[in-house]
Amino acid sequence: MPQRPHGESSQRVLIFGGGGIGGTLAARLAGVGRDVTVVTRNPSIAEVITRRGLRSHYEGAVQVAHPDAVATLEELGEPDGRFAAAFVAVPPSSAEQAAHDALPWLEPDAPIVCCPNGLIEERLESQLPPERIIGGIVTFAGSMLGPGEVKKTSTGGGITLGRLPQAQRREDPQLERVAALLE
Repeated sequence: MPQRPHGESSQRVLIFGGGGIGGTLAARLAGVGRDVTVVTRNPSIAEVITRRGLRSHYEGAVQVAHPDAVATLEELGEPDGRFAAAFVAVPPSSAEQAAHDALPWLEPDAPIVCCPNGLIEERLESQLPPERIIGGIVTFAGSMLGPGEVKKTSTGGGITLGRLPQAQRREDPQLERVAALLE
């Protein structure tokens, strides 16, 4: 993979995760001309993205973007601080390691953006009727400091609730009940 000289990273983006969140983010950014590199940790996903592009189903259309894709950071060569930002869109159990691994590849002041990954509503659908499933997007940050000790680490935020498309209905007493519980 060709490397740019150090200092030419102004818009280069590193994305950890090529699944639902990371893949969608990569496709959208690459689709509008950003220089994106996806680290998938899965050689077959990296190979497919490299060979045919990253297909994104968005707003009723399928778009194909062509970000760079690798299974490991080592495939990029030597770390050289060439990325302006990193997005970590991997399961929570892998997020800390991904953020740590990103550091040598980032400009000194480059941010690491944490994108939650692990929504399981569609997976639960194989075990439960869709009417029983309510999705929740958490918009506050929290950390586990140790066993039995947690801390809210942001101001504001909450949980945005929603339904799978096939379970949406005009009146939804279950959803209203859960929303009231969270107020």
